Parts: sequence; C-alpha cells; structure tokens
Amino acid sequence: MGAVYKRELKSLMTDIYGFLLAAVVLLGVGMTMYKINLYYGFADASYNQMGWGEYALCLMIPLVCMKSVTGDRKQGTDVLYRTLPLSTTVVVLGKFFALLTVLALPIAVMSLYPLLLSAFGEVNFLSAYSAILLYFFLGAALIALCMFLSSLTRHMILSAIVGIAVCVLVMFAPSLLLYLPFTPVISLVGFAVLAALIAVAAWLFTKNIPATVITAMILFIPLGTLYVLDAVLQWQLFEGLLYLVASYVSPFQQFQNSVSDGIFDLFSVTVMVSFAVFFLFLTVRSMNRRRLS
Repeated sequence: MGAVYKRELKSLMTDIYGFLLAAVVLLGVGMTMYKINLYYGFADASYNQMGWGEYALCLMIPLVCMKSVTGDRKQGTDVLYRTLPLSTTVVVLGKFFALLTVLALPIAVMSLYPLLLSAFGEVNFLSAYSAILLYFFLGAALIALCMFLSSLTRHMILSAIVGIAVCVLVMFAPSLLLYLPFTPVISLVGFAVLAALIAVAAWLFTKNIPATVITAMILFIPLGTLYVLDAVLQWQLFEGLLYLVASYVSPFQQFQNSVSDGIFDLFSVTVMVSFAVFFLFLTVRSMNRRRLS
C-alpha cells in the first residue's frame, strides 16, 4: 500500500489538482469566516466550515478523484497496477489515503483559525475543533463516494460532472424531501426506486440474471410485506420514513446537525465512516470487475 500511496500523493501534489483542492476549500471556508467573524464580529469559529465550505467539497473532490481514479484508466496506469502483485483493495486504499492527505493540508491551515480569532473574542475551542474534525470526516465520505463514481467510467469529464451532481444531490436530498408529503405511499415509492437502483447495480456488477433476480426479491418482498402490515395494523411506520432515513444516512445532514449543536457526535462520525467504508467496498468491487473483464 505504501508504494501506491506515495505514487498517488506525488501525482496529486505535482499536478494542479491537489493545490486547487486546498485553494478552493480554504476560499470557501474563508468566505464563511469573513461573513460570520469579520462582517458580523462574531469570534467563534465553530460554523466556518458550513455553507461555502461544503460547496467547495462538492466541487473539488469529484475533480481530484477524477484525476486519481479515472485518470489512471486514461493514462494506462491501471494496467500497471494489475500486473503488480497488489490486491485491488490495497490499490483503492492507497489512493484513498493519498486523497485524504491532500484534504488534510487545508484542514491543517483551518486549525489555526480558532487560535487567531481567540485574540479578538471568546472562542469555544472544543466546538471549533470538533467542527474541523467533522469536516475532515465529511470530506473522507465524499472522497469514497466520488472514487466509486469515477471507477464506473473511462471519461474524466463525465466522472467529474456526475460526481458533482451526486454530491449536490446527497447534500440537498433531506431538504428536498421536506417538500414531499410525509405519507406512507411516498416512502414506499422512494424505497422502491432505491431497491430498483440496487438491483440494476447488481446486474452491472455481476452480469448474472439469477443473482439480479434474487437481489430484487430480497429487496422488494420484505418492502412490500412491511408496507402491507403497516397499512393493516396501522403501525404508521412508513409515515415520513423516507425523510428520516435520508437524514440519518446523509453525511452532510449529520455534519450540519453536529456543528449546529456544537458537539462532537460519535453517531455522526459513525455514519460518515460507514458511508466511506461502503463506497470503498463498492469501488473495490467495481475495479475487480474491470480487472477480470
């Protein structure tokens, strides 16, 4: 893993992408810092990563992952990795940790902000540094997501566009769902669409019709059974369930909730880490499928 990590880190740091990520992230956080701390004269740095800082991650992480993952396929570096005695998991983790290191550079600069602001007013250091650490975990979750999306295509521009669109969708999904009725039917339709997407993904990964059918049955039969039982027994389980699930699994929502409450929420960290692990697993599966094809 060390060799992959060093190569990927060198590639990112000798190209514009690593520095561009740091510059845009610091610009986004700086804009929020200017508005909250300088314009309104509020010394606390706990909320500086929200808003423009989140938009910066949505914009830049897909571009950096495009360079690291899809760029390998374009340059033929992925063929080199296949010929080496390295497992796909080692390659994916090496890339992931290299991207995390690049993200850690602007995070390290942000760590100085609470100390600087403390000279002008009272700063809650616990809340400020909790927000910075949670911001790093949010970035890690998005890196894993964009690595997976980048592994699905050979086209760098398409990878970046899809990555930005999906990151924005994940960010605003809970807010958009607030505009839908909290009825059981809406939740059923939402989960049915998600189940259908998972079944399609199973087909794309396996190209095996029986496995795809079994996956669909495992998802749709319990979903339909629970919905019928909920309607007959009036459990009200499906009422507002789609929004509730989206809020819990969204790393953006967990980040915003924790920062707004001024706490380092271990549940939020668990969600973000689980989100990252899930998409790293899918990335390994995607790259394994390409290696065997």
